[in-house]
Amino acid sequence: MAFPGRRRACFALLALAASALAWGQPQVAFSDFEFVPADPDRDPDGLPGSGDEYMDSGGTWNGAAEVTNSSGDTFRFTLSNTAAGQPDPAVDEIAYDLAVSLTLPAGLRLPVSPFPVTVTASGGDPGLGNCTAPAGVTATQSGSTVSFVLPPGTSLPGQGGGAEPCRLRFEFGLTTRDAVPFAPAGAAVLDYTATFNSVPGDPGSAAAVSGQQTVAVRRGDLIVTKSAVPNPADPNGAYAHGGNGPVAGQRLQQRLGRHLRGACPGHARSAFRRGDLEPAAASQRPARQPPCRCRPAAANTPSPISRRARAPTSSSRPKWR
Repeated sequence: MAFPGRRRACFALLALAASALAWGQPQVAFSDFEFVPADPDRDPDGLPGSGDEYMDSGGTWNGAAEVTNSSGDTFRFTLSNTAAGQPDPAVDEIAYDLAVSLTLPAGLRLPVSPFPVTVTASGGDPGLGNCTAPAGVTATQSGSTVSFVLPPGTSLPGQGGGAEPCRLRFEFGLTTRDAVPFAPAGAAVLDYTATFNSVPGDPGSAAAVSGQQTVAVRRGDLIVTKSAVPNPADPNGAYAHGGNGPVAGQRLQQRLGRHLRGACPGHARSAFRRGDLEPAAASQRPARQPPCRCRPAAANTPSPISRRARAPTSSSRPKWR
């Protein structure tokens, strides 16, 4: 007695199993997260990847110029497919239709959107030659989400007959915001996600993996004090730094009230050099100038002194004018 319906169902199940076996299952993972500050001063021990590197809150300075809206700080990560793969391209456990995104914490952004992304490839099966880097990759941002725009059909093959897995190394830039609200001080967590299909063009075979990178963000905290000023005026004061990030390029300006005039022009304003306010707990250094005599503009006129201090407390970017 024949059972044609049952036979057809059996064949369908066998075909489905054969198809799943043929396409295999990719083993995709994130690794080798790296952060390189644009300014070497923000890597205190000078050893990349040691964990003491940090971002400035309030934008990005590279030690010589503002790079907030151009290159920012450098970030890198690797995507690899550790599946064994096979010499036959039909069963090499390729991760098809690759898509990569990043969720940013508050206060971080791309320097410019779209931002050019450098991708390099290594490992994989040299016999197949299919571990290649996609060209023309960019990153775009919408809200807190950064999308890495890959060419359609980008794939990540398995290791195959190679000595190492196929790896794609991504390099791009990020910066902290240079306008309020600034990035808060502390640990900034970056969440990466990669999605792919084990069968090309088949959303039903989709899978996703995630990775996480943590970067320190520091803010400066400038404190300026000024003592009572006798006549002749002695414009000596003191400034202290209570933050854990540098506050450089600051300008401290003192203006005389409308009832006073300075006998020595130029002494009412001073600028501190780069490095004058590096992080140092409870450090206080005098900001001294030669005494400058202040004289009333008219006899018997009260002589208040109006003082104003200005310094960016959320950025360490020197701006000389």
